Amino acid sequence: MSDGAAAASVAGMRGRSCPRIAILLVLAAVLGALPGARQAAASTRIAGNVWIIDQDASMVTIIDAGHHLKFTYGDDTIIRRGSTNRTIHDLRRGDRIVVTLAEEMPDVPRARLIAIAGPPATAAGPLTGTGTKRKTDVFR
Repeated sequence: MSDGAAAASVAGMRGRSCPRIAILLVLAAVLGALPGARQAAASTRIAGNVWIIDQDASMVTIIDAGHHLKFTYGDDTIIRRGSTNRTIHDLRRGDRIVVTLAEEMPDVPRARLIAIAGPPATAAGPLTGTGTKRKTDVFR
């Protein structure tokens, strides 16, 4: 193929691909504006130790670094410990949890997923007469 023929072929491709690219860009912009198209966005997560479970108000208060954080939960909230499904009744004061918040209610945080990450924290108490350390629950 001569240089002139190659240049004409490249010029012909540019003319045909520009409308396709423009159509794809417009389509991407339209799809990005649709409400369901943003599901791939990063979810907000909070973590802490369970402090209060108010089942009447469907609200949990956790504490992390001295800060109390509240969120609500519902029948659609998934609660898991490892690969096992749990219920709100399985949460105990002091349990370490990681909460993924639903994005549709920014003014009232609502849990989409509660992952029970560990048991209540313990702290080493004073030495007893036998020389062993006594464990005390820091949340009681």
